[in-house]
Amino acid sequence: MFWIDTVMAISPFHMYAVSVSSADPIYSLNSLPSVYLIERGPFGIQADISLRGLSFNQTRILYNGIPLYDPQTGHHNSNLPFTEMDISGFGLVSSFYSGFANLPGINITPSNISGGILRIGGRGYVKGIGKFYHQNNTLSFEGFRWDGYVFEYDNGKYFNPANSIALFLSRKETDFDVFAGYRYNSFSAKGFYLPPTFESNETTQVALLGGSFKGLKLFARWHQDQFNWGTGRNLHNTLNSGGEFSHKIGFLEIKTGGNAEYIKSSIVERATGIRDTMRYYAFILPSLISNGYNWVVKGGLKVSYDNFSGKLGYEPYIFGVYGWFSLNAYYSRRLPDFTELFYSDPKNYGNKNLKPERVLGFDFGVDADFGIFKVYAIRFYDRIDWVKRDDKYFAENIQTHNIYGFEAFSPVYYLGPITLNLSFSALYPDVKGAGRYTPSFPRYRFSFLTNILGLRVENDTTQYDYFGYKANVGVFLDLNLNMVGFKGDYTSQFNCGIRNLLGVRPMITSYMQGLGRWYYCEYRHFFKPSTTL
Repeated sequence: MFWIDTVMAISPFHMYAVSVSSADPIYSLNSLPSVYLIERGPFGIQADISLRGLSFNQTRILYNGIPLYDPQTGHHNSNLPFTEMDISGFGLVSSFYSGFANLPGINITPSNISGGILRIGGRGYVKGIGKFYHQNNTLSFEGFRWDGYVFEYDNGKYFNPANSIALFLSRKETDFDVFAGYRYNSFSAKGFYLPPTFESNETTQVALLGGSFKGLKLFARWHQDQFNWGTGRNLHNTLNSGGEFSHKIGFLEIKTGGNAEYIKSSIVERATGIRDTMRYYAFILPSLISNGYNWVVKGGLKVSYDNFSGKLGYEPYIFGVYGWFSLNAYYSRRLPDFTELFYSDPKNYGNKNLKPERVLGFDFGVDADFGIFKVYAIRFYDRIDWVKRDDKYFAENIQTHNIYGFEAFSPVYYLGPITLNLSFSALYPDVKGAGRYTPSFPRYRFSFLTNILGLRVENDTTQYDYFGYKANVGVFLDLNLNMVGFKGDYTSQFNCGIRNLLGVRPMITSYMQGLGRWYYCEYRHFFKPSTTL
């Protein structure tokens, strides 16, 4: 499937959570209100994830509270060092859910299923996944290849083939858990950042090592990206490592930690003459928590220091729940990443004089038996974006602006074997044409989600052709049919589906269109979580 199975509200420090059963978990985020993707390469190859108008650099991706962001660029945040079968769902978390996530973000929840999947799809797509479980140890692996989707530019046709492998290991006990993951991607990148007439290709590698023991979390994430265009090449190696310790005494909770961002990059060396660059960051986040029969209030002040600005940063927040009602208010800042500061190719230019960007936001929600409703407002100061001048883009701090919006969910309805959920969202920016990734027009989205059919309708500036009729509305229809073979200690399924049945192809960069209609069939064989292999 390509969509969300279930939407539910959970704990006061999550906005809502979703469980996912998907042939492309990253794509399934499209079904959520206020989450928008730019999928240059589908199936997790490369996707820019935006939540509530935040840029893909501001939208943090976490794995059980551990940050997965890349210091080089948020383009690689969806490059996940584990397999499809390791993802149970996504939690859209409130600000300061973690000391490393000052803004609302997306937390990946791990899966405890084991078994295997074999999938075959259009354009030469083949994918195999296996996951084994034995005495609290898990081992999973996956690999896929495909010929890429075809797109047109300047009277020419282009396509971007891709290959990927991943490996993930974990061990979980009562008091601790440890995990390690790795992924390698090799893909054509024509049209990603430059016109597809440039012969562009890219390879990425990511490795993650992490674990937790009671209140302590530690992680190290290494990422390598090599982008080649014509006779040019950019090579980046980044290592983001750190930890967070959390302890609660009565009403007081204290989180303290930090991380070091190391980069060895050709773009930094060309811009500064420095081969190796280190940026470090430390914080302490004391919070007061009070609760009663049907209410919770949590508020705190994060104090941080980084050697980039050389200054102390102060970021307050408050989160409260009373019965059906919730409120979250926060102030946050983000340092420019290394691409925004130093990147250079024939069409894109970084800016070493960028200032940190700041965000002031709040959301108010109602979570009741009749559904979930949230309104939010975000004010951006010195937002970093890529501004177009002639046919080139330059990283700049853009003007102060606001984004307002709301999100509404129905309850989950169970109609025999079919689950049904409805949602609607709207996003209103008060700025136009500020930059490549800043929303510049109102966005509306309606989703009708079942475990058989997913329908998403949203407005766009692109005109789509529906049997000769053109409209600035994208209608994305996904269909999935599955047959359960056996039940007991295991479940066998044979599924076939169509992604984007109507063939809608949105523009995802200045040079390329997104994936249109795509077919697949798969065989799934799952064991119960308690079954050992």
